Amino acid sequence: MFRVEVKAGDPELLCRNIRSLDRIPAYYGPQRFGVRRPSSHLYGLALALREPGRLIREYTYRYPLEGDVRLSYEEESLALVSKRRDPWAVMGGAPGIALEALQAYIFNRALSEAIKGGYVERVRETILKIGYCGLTTTIPAVRLPSKELASATTTWARLVRGVAEFEGARLEMLGELKPSPRPLYFPFKLGSCVTRGDKAIVTLCLPPAAYVTVLLREVAEVDWCSLAFEEEAR
Repeated sequence: MFRVEVKAGDPELLCRNIRSLDRIPAYYGPQRFGVRRPSSHLYGLALALREPGRLIREYTYRYPLEGDVRLSYEEESLALVSKRRDPWAVMGGAPGIALEALQAYIFNRALSEAIKGGYVERVRETILKIGYCGLTTTIPAVRLPSKELASATTTWARLVRGVAEFEGARLEMLGELKPSPRPLYFPFKLGSCVTRGDKAIVTLCLPPAAYVTVLLREVAEVDWCSLAFEEEAR
């Protein structure tokens, strides 16, 4: 269970929006890598395309609202690069993390296309059984982008290839990343959503690998936010 406090211009509307949902898209991305910016997939793209100049530009660029955020991952790599060492050598195990970010980005883009086109159920490749909040349910799933999807003939594989090609990449560039199954969406169980002043206070239960940030993106049009999460004992 999670308890989240969100400051909102209209907390009552936010609560109504949350109550109207019974599922959220299974997006995932930068938050799982601890990167406080929206661009981690671009590191992976620079690595896949072997463009060190592009990699350095992304490391040094600061996005709006970042301010003076210190990003140790980038700073450590830049310090080594400044010593004229090969970026791919100095990053050590980081290329795998960056390519996983690219994998997540391609997945999220492909899922967004399926949602916008209204054919999410048609792209499913398998069914997963999940347990959460004392419940057990089944949800449609697909394979994560990987080189194995480069020759697959499913609707999902064709969609993923199209997204990768649009970005100037090929799925073969994802190296040894595995085509693990990923749900297309997650159900969730809402405990309560109450208002207190200009805040909405939400308690809810999500399945493993689902994100509260994705739910908030669905009910409030935010591209960037700073939130404090408090995980509660069941």
